[in-house]
Amino acid sequence: MSEGAQERTIESIRVGRRLRRDLGTLDELCESIQRFGLLQPITITPDGYLICGLRRLEACRRNGDRTIKVWVRSGLSENLRLMLEAEVQENTCRLDYSPTEAAGLYAELKAILQEEASRNQRAHQFGAAGVPTVGTPVGNAAKQAALAVTGTRSDLTHERVLEVTRLADDESAPELLRAVAKEQLTVMEEQRTVKGPYAQVKVAEASTTLVSLLSEDLPVTFREETAHALQRLEEATTTDERLARAREAMARAKEGRARPKAPARQTELRTAPVEPRQYAVRALVGTLQETDYWWTHYDPAEVGRALTAAQWEQFTDWIDQSVAFYEAVRAVRES
Repeated sequence: MSEGAQERTIESIRVGRRLRRDLGTLDELCESIQRFGLLQPITITPDGYLICGLRRLEACRRNGDRTIKVWVRSGLSENLRLMLEAEVQENTCRLDYSPTEAAGLYAELKAILQEEASRNQRAHQFGAAGVPTVGTPVGNAAKQAALAVTGTRSDLTHERVLEVTRLADDESAPELLRAVAKEQLTVMEEQRTVKGPYAQVKVAEASTTLVSLLSEDLPVTFREETAHALQRLEEATTTDERLARAREAMARAKEGRARPKAPARQTELRTAPVEPRQYAVRALVGTLQETDYWWTHYDPAEVGRALTAAQWEQFTDWIDQSVAFYEAVRAVRES
């Protein structure tokens, strides 16, 4: 049977268990259909299983109609077709969808509901004035799809699974981030949980973004704030903390991308002060404590690729001068 607008007998339309919901009052809808006709067809599979439009179907049935306008939607996945065809009997419908299976069904059904909502808007835009809108509003498609798949308003959970899946499949994403996303998808499947693995991926995404941002020329203050955000992200312990700090980190990264870049630092302008200020030893001890094992927080390969020629010269000079200072301090201690 081809896809598109058709007419079917009401008795031939079959409703799977997962689409049965409290219909509420149908009086206004019944009256509207009697006065103006059914402006928006219900949506069904080629085999006659209802996808959306249960209230319209029942209103036409109450009005005594024998036929109804339908929109036949073909091209469904096998999993979605089986879900829609699940009848009242409990054992005919799988309830143990894995997170990725449920998210896949949710995404497919949401897209169909959004298509139906768009047709509904067009139908009422050019239909009779004053006709109540029927069907699924565009904004409710996610919730309706989640209810059909899991029986709960779990659209946020499904969206998180889809987000991780997109990252795992995105060839333009950093390889390390893709690896984390793939690993956490496996955790989702094995442990049947989403929030914790999703938080791990969001932390990895935020961390990768901040590290990349720190490789750019940034104002000193903003660089310090960014480094602090990265540290806070790494110190988060609970799932909620990880998600909150990942959101903060991504907001900071977005702000950093929007800021004008600092001019490239010129090596020849970097000279030691003529009369350098002398600090107390406790200031040095504090600096050592704050930067202890700093080299463990960076990837040499990434640093080697990222530093500009001027930055590399500055880094080399910093190391050389630090070694010279160390040798002078050691000579005093040994004497």
